[in-house]
Amino acid sequence: MRSVNNTTTTADFNDVGNTTGVRIDFTGASGSGTVQVQRFTNSPRSPTGIAGNVSQYRWIITSLGSFSFSSATLRFRVSEIPNSGIFNEATVLVYRRPTPDNGSFAGLSMLSPVGGDLRATINAFSEFALGSGDNPLPVELSAFTAQATARGIELMWQTASEKNNAGFEVRRRNHAEHGDWQTIASYQFSANLRGQGTTANPTTYTFLDANIETGKVYQYALRSVDYNASQHDYAQIVTVEAREIEPTKVYDYALMQNYPNPFNPSTVIRFTMKEPGVATLTITDVLGRKVHAIQLRAQAGENRYYFNAANLGSGLYFYTLQANGFSQTRKMILAK
Repeated sequence: MRSVNNTTTTADFNDVGNTTGVRIDFTGASGSGTVQVQRFTNSPRSPTGIAGNVSQYRWIITSLGSFSFSSATLRFRVSEIPNSGIFNEATVLVYRRPTPDNGSFAGLSMLSPVGGDLRATINAFSEFALGSGDNPLPVELSAFTAQATARGIELMWQTASEKNNAGFEVRRRNHAEHGDWQTIASYQFSANLRGQGTTANPTTYTFLDANIETGKVYQYALRSVDYNASQHDYAQIVTVEAREIEPTKVYDYALMQNYPNPFNPSTVIRFTMKEPGVATLTITDVLGRKVHAIQLRAQAGENRYYFNAANLGSGLYFYTLQANGFSQTRKMILAK
């Protein structure tokens, strides 16, 4: 945010830790107040009116107070826009729509680029975005998440589209130390980080960072690399704590001893399944005669079946579980 008045001719809206890439040259300034520039790391919603490729960034510029101006030159410093994807400034247009997140964009009157700045003439603030017919405006990142698991920290990101994308590099730093970013994985060595080249289809990527220390908080960021070796750093950062998580228990097929045993007249038969499916439970007497049989829709993991033997006489019985090639038999005693 910058304070402005009738003597203001140029305002730079870059701050430490908040680089917007925006400068504004004012003509006919009057009154006083403040001007704020916000850069958002996502494409504009419903970018109606923007021709060709749309930038993954958008800007909203607002003012407070009595400050006004007759005209202004809005400048975007390409080198200060991470992952801009712009290689030919002369073919990029700046678009504006009067109401942020609503309505159609209209192209602004463009001035020739100077010193790596895109320049457009404006007479009002609002929402701004970039569009181009030939620049590979960036690989569009639609999602980027991280979560702690028993195996390490799992990253997932999705691209909505890609152009000339050779692949990704995963970068990490210690959140508490705010040190330099370190590249911990690269498409050059990991096949699952290789890009799709040029595609308009969504693509999902995953990466597991197993080299972590429990209790530390890590930050992750992505870098894409074009076929021409140009690097694009994404502004999205995910932060996650490496917590100690117990591994998900893996079950196998097994039949447990019923409880209570001996019983009268009810008991619980427990069994586990490696995966969900149908299990057949059969109960026979000492002569091998079938006295009860049922098919159960069992879940992966632990299952219970409540057996009532009110119509049976005292004695020794056998119960057998069969599921997906597995079979096991145990004894139980009914004591009335």
